[in-house]
Amino acid sequence: MTSDGEITFAIVREFFPDATDDQVNYIVWNDTGWPCFWENEDWQACMRRQVSELKSSLSSASEPPR
Repeated sequence: MTSDGEITFAIVREFFPDATDDQVNYIVWNDTGWPCFWENEDWQACMRRQVSELKSSLSSASEPPR
């Protein structure tokens, strides 16, 4: 059986496949609502949305100004 923590790390790695364990841990605890701040949807979908938004914000921040 897979634990919620393992699933959470796997979700972060879907968006940041080269992240170290320390980086994944930082993202989980500092950039998401883990372990209990979820909206009215299942926690895995909410985690994916939050990590996707983080990746988008990091990607747009690294683009050169137009």
